[in-house]
Amino acid sequence: MIQGTFGYSSDMCKRIFPIIWIVAFAITWFVPAHADAATPGLVFTTRPHRQPAAVASWLPKLSPRAWQLYTASLDAGHNAHLFTLAGDSNSNPLRFLDRVTSGAFPLGVYPELRPVVDWFAPSFSHLSLAVGGGFSTTDVIDPANAAGITGCLSGEGLFACELRISKASVVFILLGTGDRFDWHEFENHYRALLDNAIHQHVLPVLVTKADDLETWQGGASSGYINNVIRRLAQEYQLPLLDLWAATRSLPVVPNPALPKRPFTQDGLQDEWGYYFHLTDAGQDRHILITLQTLALLQPRAGYASPTVYANTPNTSIQTTNNDSPVVVVSVYGINVRSAPSLNAAIIGGAYLNDVLAVTGKNAGDTWFQIQYGSGNGWVYSALVLPNEAAQTIGVVP
Repeated sequence: MIQGTFGYSSDMCKRIFPIIWIVAFAITWFVPAHADAATPGLVFTTRPHRQPAAVASWLPKLSPRAWQLYTASLDAGHNAHLFTLAGDSNSNPLRFLDRVTSGAFPLGVYPELRPVVDWFAPSFSHLSLAVGGGFSTTDVIDPANAAGITGCLSGEGLFACELRISKASVVFILLGTGDRFDWHEFENHYRALLDNAIHQHVLPVLVTKADDLETWQGGASSGYINNVIRRLAQEYQLPLLDLWAATRSLPVVPNPALPKRPFTQDGLQDEWGYYFHLTDAGQDRHILITLQTLALLQPRAGYASPTVYANTPNTSIQTTNNDSPVVVVSVYGINVRSAPSLNAAIIGGAYLNDVLAVTGKNAGDTWFQIQYGSGNGWVYSALVLPNEAAQTIGVVP
């Protein structure tokens, strides 16, 4: 079945929502949430933040197979600074990644994520061929939708073309809302996407969706598509970013006139009784957990060649007991540098909760010198938690 640009076939149009819903969709799609959304460059501001849970079960646990796939991607020459997306309107740049570049997302509240944004900076201006309003798994697989696009090969769908052309090392897949009527075929199509990504040496990150539209409209069992995504993540041993779980704690904004139809719930906005577009709060949660997931990968991409870090992660770190001066890494990954400067060479790295033996600090108390391998290295003090002995340690001459 040939699908149109926005994922609607002729017979699907017979089942589509009333025209008033389409008008609402157009308004949501084309009107930016913030007037400064087109501001170029990476501009960061600190704003009041809707407080999420600090550490949550919705973040991926990276299996040895995931690390193997990521290492293979870098070994194959894929861009360590570039991730790409496959998704529908909730992955549209205007509503998603542009919130980071415009400053709408409060990155200042998460200083530990700033290096992640810097490392993956090219990704925030990259436009993926595999993202479009209403896109389903069929839309990004069907070669007809890639026909005529410069660079795409004959018989190649948007997803396969995007991965091959972009040379991204990671792809976040947030699809399923557009499969609400064709949910019976979702698993087969999703498997095809995973197989293609792995074949092209790109690490797929599976993302659940915040809605359950296939149940509300398509007659599927509750949570059917998300359950498929979770099961395939386990089967393939791939990272799972559970957006559904991450948005359950977001506040409900009631509608006094319609008690059964709140303005927002679970990070989704009411559109004539349907909930599937993420609100600003929903997108901010989406961005936060995306950056936190990337933070798991950034250190491995950043501080050594693939052949080194694939086999010897953390082997240079020296640990001591708590009576000695130590610091504990408080973010997902940090660089170890040759000198107390952001311009100094990166000689290694450390991960969340690693305990590092401290041998001194700089005069400004902004860097700690640590034991590293057979010598010393330096870590930025804002990214670690020192014990009392480390706080009072002397300045390195």
